[in-house]
Amino acid sequence: MGAALNGQVVVIKDARTDPRVQYPQAAVKEGIVTIVSVPIIVREEVIGVLRLYCADERDFTSDETE
Repeated sequence: MGAALNGQVVVIKDARTDPRVQYPQAAVKEGIVTIVSVPIIVREEVIGVLRLYCADERDFTSDETE
């Protein structure tokens, strides 16, 4: 999820099958389905990433990720 460190919002709708997830079996075991990574930007610099885990598959609106 290096894209989030570059300032992009990353939404993985199904962590069980998405090739970007490094350990999909662990996601299944922990009940994680959707992952959203949102960069925390201060003065045009990414200082961290907020990652949300959802137990259900879902979409996020642009307002939610903003």
